[in-house]
Amino acid sequence: MIWVPLLGLAYSKILAPVFLLINITLDLSFIGKFFLINHLIHVIEYLWEAAFVFYSQTSTQAEAWESKRLQLILEGKSSSVAPGMRPSATLPKLTPQERKPVDTCARYLLNNAKSLKYDDYLKAGFPMATGVIEGACRHLIKDRQHGYHWG
Repeated sequence: MIWVPLLGLAYSKILAPVFLLINITLDLSFIGKFFLINHLIHVIEYLWEAAFVFYSQTSTQAEAWESKRLQLILEGKSSSVAPGMRPSATLPKLTPQERKPVDTCARYLLNNAKSLKYDDYLKAGFPMATGVIEGACRHLIKDRQHGYHWG
């Protein structure tokens, strides 16, 4: 998950969480001013696992199945993707073990719907994966270890 400050704060959208995470002093004033964004890579992993229940890992059909649902999720429709997945696993009469990745993915999408509003996050320019934040942390921590100090 990624901590992102709410709009209107004076902090940089990306670097504020980094500074809060590496700050030595404990500042609890940020509580209630942040919300969670589920890492997009986790969503994609769940979708692929579900796709492989219906199609082989090398099929273009699995890719099309995953891409269609990912597009809907990016449009902010994760709650409508989940209910459509379960009947797909029921029709071919899959065993509970065979359909488990589909149920797990659907449950993940429903349970995390509040932090899967990627359409809003894209409009606001928020990061949906941690690459930028992890890279900034790596450089900031490395600078601290080598004796660089800030203001």
